[in-house]
Amino acid sequence: MKKLQRFIALALTVAILGVTLCSCSNVGKSIMDDTYSQYENVASSASFITQEGKTNGSFSLKGKEEEVKYVTVDMGKEVEYNTVVLGESTKTVTLYEIYGSNEQDANYKFLYQSDCIEGGHTCYLGDVNYRYLRIFVNGSSGRYNVNSFSAYNIKKDNAKSLRVNSYIVMEGVSEQTDFSMLEAVTDLIAFGTAKFDSKGNIIFVDGQGNEVDEKYYSDKLDILKKNVGDKKINLICDIAMPYGDDNLDIKSMMSDENVDNLVSSVVNFVDKYGFDGYDMDYEFPNSNAEWKAFNNFLRKLDKAMPDKIISLAIAPWDLRFDDDVIEIIDRVEVMLYDMFTTHNYHAIFSTTVNGVRKAIKGGFKPEQIDLGLPFYSRPTDKKPYWGNYNQYNVNDKYTNLYLFNDFDHEGNPMTAPQYVNSYQMVSDKTAFAIDAGLGGIMIWHYSCDLPYDNQYSLFRAISETKELKQ
Repeated sequence: MKKLQRFIALALTVAILGVTLCSCSNVGKSIMDDTYSQYENVASSASFITQEGKTNGSFSLKGKEEEVKYVTVDMGKEVEYNTVVLGESTKTVTLYEIYGSNEQDANYKFLYQSDCIEGGHTCYLGDVNYRYLRIFVNGSSGRYNVNSFSAYNIKKDNAKSLRVNSYIVMEGVSEQTDFSMLEAVTDLIAFGTAKFDSKGNIIFVDGQGNEVDEKYYSDKLDILKKNVGDKKINLICDIAMPYGDDNLDIKSMMSDENVDNLVSSVVNFVDKYGFDGYDMDYEFPNSNAEWKAFNNFLRKLDKAMPDKIISLAIAPWDLRFDDDVIEIIDRVEVMLYDMFTTHNYHAIFSTTVNGVRKAIKGGFKPEQIDLGLPFYSRPTDKKPYWGNYNQYNVNDKYTNLYLFNDFDHEGNPMTAPQYVNSYQMVSDKTAFAIDAGLGGIMIWHYSCDLPYDNQYSLFRAISETKELKQ
């Protein structure tokens, strides 16, 4: 397992260097406003009662560092809703909770917990019916100001059709792989083991990078296909990119001399193994010349396999796709993780939604976008360690921080807390994807999760949220 984790860590170190250095602003306010302005705010006429008993017409929850404060929201009557959206003008809240009751000062029931709010946070509660909500700030790193509150009862037909698209690392596929999570998946991207060389030919490598026979790959693919069986799952291949200094091998394979061979390699591979499409993980072309070659390759690929899915893993900045190329891309897997924010947490909610905004600003339609979710942890000291969600002692739906002592992938002692996306965080992001009309959810990666029958499974969080949102 640790060999596989080191292999994955190496791939992520290369792929995510650009993300860490160029991370999105964690504001997120504009896309939250755009998304929820189209829905009825059932709290539009609510009143807000301070901890001291004063009634106000607008929401305001302010406090000092580590000062626990609350505001009671009075809807005026019992109201049905499933979503609360909070906004913060500061970036200091580290823990908050929501409770509900039909009595102003008694019988409150715990509904929700999360950490950061910042520019905005979709708090998905599930179906509730309460007159009163009590919003607590339980932890903060400085003075805080939670300055907006709204509530919605959003049900959408598109919830059922939301894509759930997961990368599965082929090196880790075996007869011992837990395939129970396939119950939640609509699309699978078979990642790696197949790899391009500098000419655009396809070779096959093991987890240590040693070249192996093609049967090494085909045997793993047979196991995967056997377990997919007759499930309605699109199977997409991702052939690993030959990353290296200044993308020299990538430049070579996309050059005028080699691009036609590259296209033929992809088409022949897709046809040979019966894939439904192809995903390319080329995240950061470094120059206008690389972007021009990338656009040229995509045009040629679309022409060569017009009936297959074309998918791209992208980081949501510096997007230089030509307009006609954007139209031929079926979906983009937007990598919204490994972006550290104020408290050195990666993949908080506001960073995620701001990345979606950047992808839309870059020319993509919401229905092309798969919102990227990490099913892995990162340490708050940013050391090179990627831990699986399933390696922690998960015993609730809300905890995002875990203490974990180990060595990072370079052998250094590691004691910093690990930040994950909990069941609730995944539910919140799934709800937002539905509310924003996105095409789907993307997961990196499949084998990080708990078994599907575990109540804290992240795939289960997606499935249950989709079901409740219909």
